[in-house]
Amino acid sequence: MLLDVARYKGVPNLAPNQQITLDDLLKTADKQKVKIEKHDILVIRTGWMDVFYEQGPDAFFPNKAIASPGSPTSLR
Repeated sequence: MLLDVARYKGVPNLAPNQQITLDDLLKTADKQKVKIEKHDILVIRTGWMDVFYEQGPDAFFPNKAIASPGSPTSLR
């Protein structure tokens, strides 16, 4: 199931490092008139693929770094 969180929030893409909460997912599903059920696979649209294709990899990976969730440092 595709949940378009960026559209729900009314933006072309989420801000860098913007968190997506359970409440965001539930409200997005409600607005899209879908129900998340056990064993569903969620695909979450943040708008960042558009950033990558429109602005290039430097906008997507500033300083050539990949943020590692839960880690204070970046992977290089």
